[in-house]
Amino acid sequence: YVPTEAAWATFPARITETPLRVSQACLYVGGGWSGTAFVGGQAMGSVLNSFEYQLNNNMDIKFSLCAGGEYAGRAWRGGRNQVLKLNRQTRDYLLQNYMLQNENLGVRLLCEGAEYEAGHKYTLEMIFPRAGILTAPLSSDNGLVAEAGDLQVLEDDTYGSVIVRVKNLVETFAAEPA
Repeated sequence: YVPTEAAWATFPARITETPLRVSQACLYVGGGWSGTAFVGGQAMGSVLNSFEYQLNNNMDIKFSLCAGGEYAGRAWRGGRNQVLKLNRQTRDYLLQNYMLQNENLGVRLLCEGAEYEAGHKYTLEMIFPRAGILTAPLSSDNGLVAEAGDLQVLEDDTYGSVIVRVKNLVETFAAEPA
């Protein structure tokens, strides 16, 4: 927001950032997280039709006596549910094999944009250290064999369920609130 007239507060200077584009994103399926780097995995390029990440925190809001006003008195978070949905043209049976072997796998999404200073690019990186395949049915996509896989994001004992890295010009853009 850039005010056109005097305002009740001082706004920071406007910063122009280049957008991240889908063509700059790459999804890696398989491999694993070593604690410092994602190792291995197969890059899903032009065969990937869509990728979706769903997060449900299962927040249960409870209104209680003497809470006052129009606000809830408690909020309990149940089990978090995270699902990755892939839809791709099938040239191999990668997901089918993981599902048949009942194996867990790592997933990494990396999107890098333009450099905003030497050696630093606008970046979004999402690492799922451990995921299991729920379903991977084969289907047809305009006469081509396709695979639509649903992956359940699992909790890794050491690294958690998801690691998200954001690099951009504004330090506090993706920072946790104080």
